Amino acid sequence: MISIDSTFNKRLQILLDLGITVLALILSYYLRSGLVGIWHESSSPLSRYLWLLPLILPIWGMIFNHYKDYLSHDRPLAEVCFVLLKVTTLSILLLILILYVTQAYRLNRTLVFVFFPLNYLLLVLEKGTIKYILKSYFKDRKLYYRQVFIIGTGQRVQRFIERVRKNKDWRIRINGLIDKDKDLLGKDINGIKVVGLLKDIDKLIKEKRIDELFFIAPRSWLAEFQDIFAICESAGIKLRLELDLFNPIIARTVLEEFYGHPTLVFTTLPAKHNQLFFKMIFDITASFFLLALLSPVFLLIAIGVKLTSPGPVLFCHTRTGLNARQFTLYKFRSMQKDAHQEQSTLAACNEMTGGGLFKMDHDPRITPFGEFLRKTSLDEFPQFYNVLKGAMSMVGPRALSTRLDQYETWQRRRLSMKPGITCLWQIEKRRQVDFDEWMKFDLEYIDNWSLWLDFKILLKTFWVVLRGKGAR
Repeated sequence: MISIDSTFNKRLQILLDLGITVLALILSYYLRSGLVGIWHESSSPLSRYLWLLPLILPIWGMIFNHYKDYLSHDRPLAEVCFVLLKVTTLSILLLILILYVTQAYRLNRTLVFVFFPLNYLLLVLEKGTIKYILKSYFKDRKLYYRQVFIIGTGQRVQRFIERVRKNKDWRIRINGLIDKDKDLLGKDINGIKVVGLLKDIDKLIKEKRIDELFFIAPRSWLAEFQDIFAICESAGIKLRLELDLFNPIIARTVLEEFYGHPTLVFTTLPAKHNQLFFKMIFDITASFFLLALLSPVFLLIAIGVKLTSPGPVLFCHTRTGLNARQFTLYKFRSMQKDAHQEQSTLAACNEMTGGGLFKMDHDPRITPFGEFLRKTSLDEFPQFYNVLKGAMSMVGPRALSTRLDQYETWQRRRLSMKPGITCLWQIEKRRQVDFDEWMKFDLEYIDNWSLWLDFKILLKTFWVVLRGKGAR
């Protein structure tokens, strides 16, 4: 029997989802034709739109595959509906971006407005229907439940038992627990009886019907895992190892293959690879178009800098970026030439504590034109070139000149994401913040990162810049 959550079954689900997507495109054409036909006759044949399928199928297939574990039929329908909304939104945005950048095709807007919601609604209907059929089919068929025994009796096991009871769609029947302590033999742990000891696993496999063994035991039991694994491998029993062994506070536990070697990875980076990919595409596209669009403004600012003070147009400074890599940051010069040489004489006026940073109100080194540039944030515009090169992002922790040895250990984590032109600190506090609080804002951004958060920060940044709030 093929398990309902098997890899083969998930691939079938993806193929069915792609079939629904093709159906949605075809239905969208006829619905659009009907809507357009109210005002005038539509003569565009269906074949004009079917050539989009070589683009749609790989994009949707890639994103369906990434979210396949979250679209499984044993997930709650409300959760599946939410994930489907993300999948269809990401897919349609990526399609529009590719078509726009390559100028391969001018996608009809009415078709998009019909295809996007119809694709989502048909996918929801598909998932709901299959879920209902499976629920009805397996309702009284205990034969199709996975017969599971758990190695361990601790708090992690008890939490797992509660999750299984709350998720009937998992179709898991826990038939017993296995422990090392003889005194626990025969006792109930959260309603499940301890049926054997570790040394009895070979005997239990011979006497009991076991589909899977779950190893949810303390780290100290890992010494026995090799023997348990050998027995299960020989008997053809699936063995699952629960990976929450080290109780990380922030980091996620991920199993990755490193050049053929399975490794357990602990990372604090957001587990949103599709969104991070789209963030990269957005950074490249937005910075390219902004540089092209604002080139006349760049020229005017450069002339203004040259006419109002001697020195170079651009201020170039070494900053610390992703994973402590250094890069050259570009800004329009807003201070007098060689202003950094005068900083030591103004040390007593520094309002920023920690991080080796310098900030003060009414800095005498700022030129009148430079004050205007800072007030309007026009001095930041050359950083779009840093974004285009890949050293920065549109949104991210602020790029600082702070040396690596000036960070405390907990602050070092801010370097795990690319620095940005704007950040959470700029829209929330802008200036009334010390270095430690600044670092906390950056870590809050990393821990809660999403494309939606970036979008909100960009919108709020635009409003903050228009008001000139806190700029200096």
